[in-house]
Amino acid sequence: MAVIKYAYAHKQDIIVKPVDLQSEIETHRVVYDRLDGTGRKLLGSLTSQEDAVMLQRRLDEMNQRWNNLKSKSIAIRNRLENNSEHWNALLLSLRELTEWVIRKDTELSTLGVGPVRGDAASLQKQLDDHKAFRRQLEDKRPIVESNLLSGRQYIASEPPVSDTSDTEAAHDTDSRYMSAEEQSRELTRSIRREVGKLSEQWNNLIDRSDNWKHRLDEYMTVSSLHTCI
Repeated sequence: MAVIKYAYAHKQDIIVKPVDLQSEIETHRVVYDRLDGTGRKLLGSLTSQEDAVMLQRRLDEMNQRWNNLKSKSIAIRNRLENNSEHWNALLLSLRELTEWVIRKDTELSTLGVGPVRGDAASLQKQLDDHKAFRRQLEDKRPIVESNLLSGRQYIASEPPVSDTSDTEAAHDTDSRYMSAEEQSRELTRSIRREVGKLSEQWNNLIDRSDNWKHRLDEYMTVSSLHTCI
């Protein structure tokens, strides 16, 4: 009966909420295997039918709980992996959008640089250039804003993390040896960093485009007044 009481008292040892899934399962597998092995040996040596039935019932309960734990851990792990793939895809998208914005900022520097001048034909070409350039920005705006929103929602749903940069964190720990919690913090830190970069770059690009259009409009107004005079 001592083994029965021991098994019943320690069955909660293998009913865990897996935080670090693989390590938790492996840790409690040792407890489970020891209890199951000892119980099976004792079962064959019991002379009391009542004790044997009780022990068998306890072993069946433990096995069922263990199997449930494994099934839940697999489901949680799959869900975490799927979520990780989704948010890593978002991180990649944020970085690609930042690169696109930087390219467009460089392009704007060649199109809208310097004072506005020239005759009516030259001015019209500049207006057409701005219109085509701005159309590209407006076509990209829903994607940029959607990614920024998703990134901010992810950051808001996660616990606060330190301001350690991605580079510093990468030097401290190889991602292959990070725990699930450490990887989650690193992902949050990276997404927060990329959201900040994209938001700043995008707003600056829109402001520069607006400024270019404003200078063109001013020049058109001045040119019209001179023509009237």
